[in-house]
Amino acid sequence: MPGERLVLFDIDATLLRTQGAGTRAMRRASRELFGKELAWAGINAAGGLDPLLFAEAAHRSRLSVGPRECEAFRERYVSLLCADVKHRAGEVQRMPGARDLLLTLRARKDAVLGLLTGNYAAAAACKLAAVDIDLEWFEVTAFGDEAPSRSELGAVALKRYEDVRKGVIDPQHVVIVGDTPRDVECARANGFLAFAVATGKYPAEELLAAGAHAAVDDLTDPEPLVRLVFE
Repeated sequence: MPGERLVLFDIDATLLRTQGAGTRAMRRASRELFGKELAWAGINAAGGLDPLLFAEAAHRSRLSVGPRECEAFRERYVSLLCADVKHRAGEVQRMPGARDLLLTLRARKDAVLGLLTGNYAAAAACKLAAVDIDLEWFEVTAFGDEAPSRSELGAVALKRYEDVRKGVIDPQHVVIVGDTPRDVECARANGFLAFAVATGKYPAEELLAAGAHAAVDDLTDPEPLVRLVFE
């Protein structure tokens, strides 16, 4: 399978865990801005987009929000998140094999690294920095506030690839590496490959049943991804 490949990584529970920093920051930001605890309980954040998580909590709380409130929430949430991650730096956990896999792919001339994540851009940067992963490693990015759904982030990633690499890429030469059925759904919706990693709340069997082309327990062995994508 000659030609360049685009490898898009999810962040949370795929590359790292913040041990609840995101949840804490969202809850505190909403309390500070709106004077009450929003109805966050029961919202499935796995594979979700930051703006949609806030919108769902606001809706459940019967709180009417517009662009101004959404922007204020984003700014305060990111500020609190980055402060929390920095304060608890020793608690932030890099997923097994994640950094080594990124370095392996960066060394390949036929691989382009990217992110496809539900995080706001600034949130992604401070999370990655906490585990010694540089946002600049990823030439192509699609963040949670750049499309109305996770599946539509696939088109954002393709457009960004075209802008950065000055050419188009066959969707079958793109893979999403993620830990949730939403990552798999996004890949399938865009004609990408779905490489699932069971380092989140979903076991490999469930991710395969959701349609993943391959699933592994963690990223310590790069060979399954290399076989799926490059051979």
